[in-house]
Amino acid sequence: MTSSPLLPLQPCLGRNRGEFESARPTALRKPTGPLGRFTIESVRTGARVEAVIDIDTGEPDEPTYLALRHLMRCARTKAEHAMDPRIFQLLYRIGQSTGQKILLISGYRDPIYSTAAFSYHARGMAVDIRSPA
Repeated sequence: MTSSPLLPLQPCLGRNRGEFESARPTALRKPTGPLGRFTIESVRTGARVEAVIDIDTGEPDEPTYLALRHLMRCARTKAEHAMDPRIFQLLYRIGQSTGQKILLISGYRDPIYSTAAFSYHARGMAVDIRSPA
């Protein structure tokens, strides 16, 4: 398994507090390096995504990014939010180490339903998962 470095977060000055540049890709690029794959399934909806990411950069291809963003939407409001790309790298590594699909319990949470003042879920920087292995 090839490991790649985690992407750094860059605070967005002058924008919404708590959001990060790396969580908002301006243009998704087609992967140019070796491809990695993992499967993630929502325990809430049963929806499944076969994710494809560039192992060198950790970036998903555009269809994967859109599918993951939709899968990780808020369960209450159905709102979608940009997700921190480091989450995709971590999910890939977990999938590779377990050899199993990843079960998504919770992803993005709309701030109006978040109990923490600076929730990582409300910033698109956290997911709750379970691995069957």
